[in-house]
Amino acid sequence: MPCTGNRRPATSGTALGRGAAGLALVFLTGAAPAPKLATSQLAVWGFRAGTSFNQPRGIAFDTARGEIVVANTGAGSVDVFTVGGRPLDRFQITDRKPDGSSVPGVPRCVAVARDGRYLVVDNLADGVTIIDRRGRPAGRLDLPSTVRGPASALHVLPNGDVLVGGPPKDDRVYRFDAKGILLSTWGERGAAPGRLDGITAIATLPSGDVVVACANTPLAVQIFSADGVYGRGFGIHDIGPGNFSLPSGIAVTPDGRIWVADEIRMNLQVFDSQGVYVGAFGGMGISLGSFSYPSALAGDGGRLLAVTDREAGRFQVLHINDNEGGEGSETKSAVGSSARDPVESPRAAPAFTQKGETP
Repeated sequence: MPCTGNRRPATSGTALGRGAAGLALVFLTGAAPAPKLATSQLAVWGFRAGTSFNQPRGIAFDTARGEIVVANTGAGSVDVFTVGGRPLDRFQITDRKPDGSSVPGVPRCVAVARDGRYLVVDNLADGVTIIDRRGRPAGRLDLPSTVRGPASALHVLPNGDVLVGGPPKDDRVYRFDAKGILLSTWGERGAAPGRLDGITAIATLPSGDVVVACANTPLAVQIFSADGVYGRGFGIHDIGPGNFSLPSGIAVTPDGRIWVADEIRMNLQVFDSQGVYVGAFGGMGISLGSFSYPSALAGDGGRLLAVTDREAGRFQVLHINDNEGGEGSETKSAVGSSARDPVESPRAAPAFTQKGETP
C-alpha cells in the first residue's frame, strides 16, 4: 500500500509544507467539484478516546477481515481498527541495535499480505519487515540493492505478489511472490518518461499495469506494464487541476479510475485509466472531507478509501459515489462487516482547532 517517501521530514510547520501548500491551494479556492466524487463517512483520531495519532504516514485495508491498519509513525506502532473505527490491536515496532539492545521503530508504510501478516516499512530498517497478527517478527523482504535503506512503497496484488519500491536513490520496483521469493526487478533512475526518482506510491490497474507515483520526476504518475515497460504518464509538478505538488498515495477502483492523494495540495484527484483528469475534492481543514497533509491512501477494492491526515493525526474513511457522483449509492464495498465488530459509529473529533478550522 502506498506511503509517503523520505522526501519530507515528519515534522509540522516545515517551510516546504506551509509555503508550498499556500501557493498550491490557490487554484482550489471556491472550486469544489459538483457532483461529489466521494463522501467522508468518518474520521478516527487515535487508538484511545481523547488521543490523536502521531504523524501517521501509512494505511492499508485488510479486506479478508474488514479491518484497517495504520502506520502510526511518530508513536512507533501499527494500529488495527474495524472499518467502523473501533480499535482492535496495537503493536509496537522495535529495531535491534548492533549491541543487541532494542530501540523504538519508525513505521512509515504498511500493507497486509495474503496470509494476513503485516508488511511494514520501518525508517530505521532496510527492506520490509514482516510481523504476524500478534505483532511478532515473522521475516523480512530483503531488497538486492546496492543502496541501503527502507523501501519507499508497498502494494499487494490480488494473487498475493508484493510490489516494493526501492530505497531512495535506488528507485526500482521489486516483485516478490507470496512466499517472499524475488521474481523480478525493473526500473531505472532518471527524469525522462519511464524513469523513476523518489517513488512515493505504487498501485495496479485491473489490467495488471503498474501505477507508480514519484516526487521528483517531471511526470508525477507513470503507468508501466507488469514487467516494467513504460506506457504513459500524467500530471506534472505544477499548479492547476490534473497536476501535483507531492503525490503521496494511489488507489485504483474496479472501474479503473486512479485516485491520487497530494500531501501539499491537501486534496484527492481522480483520473481515468488513461490518465485523463476527472475531478478533485478536498481542501485544507479538519472537517470531514477536508485534509491536513494527506500522507497515504488505500482502497478496499470496492467503494471505500482510507486516507491518513498526517498533521491532524487521524484517518478518514471515504465512500466513493457512483460515476455520476450521486450520493447514497447502493453499490457495495469489497470489505464487508468486520467479524469482530460489524457496525461502529464515527469517533468524535478532538477538542482542539487547527489552521482556522473547527471540528
